[in-house]
Amino acid sequence: MSSAENASNGRTDDAFQVVRTCQVPHAFHTMAVEPVPTGLSVYCGCADGKVRLYHIGKNDVRDASNGDLRLKESLLLDTKGGGAVQALWVQRTTNGALEIVAGDSEGLLTIFSQEQIVWRGRFSTAVTAIAAHLDACASLSYIAGDVEGCLLAFSQWERSPEWRLRLQDDFTEEPVCSNQAVLGSGVRGLASGVFERPPGTPGAPGGPGGSGAALVAVCSDRQSVRFYSCGRLASEVALPVSGTCVCCGHFTPEAARRGASEVAVGCATGAIYLVSPWGGVHLLASVGQCVTTVVACKQAAPGDSKDPRVDVLVCAGHFEGVKLLIEGRLVGSVNAGCEWVHDVLSCSRSLGSSSGAGELAKGEQASGEHSGSSLIVLGVEGTKLLLVDNGRAQ
Repeated sequence: MSSAENASNGRTDDAFQVVRTCQVPHAFHTMAVEPVPTGLSVYCGCADGKVRLYHIGKNDVRDASNGDLRLKESLLLDTKGGGAVQALWVQRTTNGALEIVAGDSEGLLTIFSQEQIVWRGRFSTAVTAIAAHLDACASLSYIAGDVEGCLLAFSQWERSPEWRLRLQDDFTEEPVCSNQAVLGSGVRGLASGVFERPPGTPGAPGGPGGSGAALVAVCSDRQSVRFYSCGRLASEVALPVSGTCVCCGHFTPEAARRGASEVAVGCATGAIYLVSPWGGVHLLASVGQCVTTVVACKQAAPGDSKDPRVDVLVCAGHFEGVKLLIEGRLVGSVNAGCEWVHDVLSCSRSLGSSSGAGELAKGEQASGEHSGSSLIVLGVEGTKLLLVDNGRAQ
């Protein structure tokens, strides 16, 4: 896409600038980030079963005069499980304590609080996804999924599981699509949000309750997306193809204006769909190649305007760098130097202030909401971090 074409969409590639390249000494599979008063904390889940913390100072974020920034480990946490850490979530509690939830390739799930192991659980197979979920009663839970399609939820305060289920148990006897064979049920991704109910249903705006539905969206090997509430299947929505990744955000002007969550699902065909828990499926875009990661990146309203803006959808996959879309239009890309981008995160650009609970991993708060524009963090080739500024969003 030419600069002129991008400009016609209101954006250019220059709107997304790589402001810093960082090297880490240990290969990592996954990461989580947290803005802190002194800069940015990056937590990396590594192949040796350890979680390593690296710190990027506020001045280091933009000062690239000395080339790549070589980060030094400032904290080491050992899951004592031996498997590679491949799923990670970082969360601040309401009392300010930092909790880290790590899942490894052998099925071990470990929670650290204040740098100490406070809970351990185990799946029978590798952990593939972790998310935080805020239910209708404002109670925060962690939810994890594995290769065999098991889901486990546990309260932030009570260290015993709240519920456990297998996706396979929720399958109907017939496939959700007539031309689909019954596939495996491995969890590909998890996303949490508050979804506006359709008019006329209990809890819809103007109706009884008048509140949204707090749901967890589960993307699996099956050709559908499932939505769960308190461990119960709320709905299953068929997809034209199987999904590979999922995120929540505000991807249309109406959703941004109403503050209602939307689910974006990336697919191996390159298609990206918006999925409603009430049955709607809409093709948002197609990038032509397999999509492995989708993340919502917040835009700040321009000037003094208080009108919310739609999120930028950041996509990584079987292509160079990442692609950035607004309302389904390609508005930019970030070149990662012909290297593989395996993880994408989004966090607040305001690195000089402490983050609120949940303004952390995978670009979402536990409630599915976030404020201010975002800094995009890319994990590249397992040893490199790229910091991308969305500064022209303002």
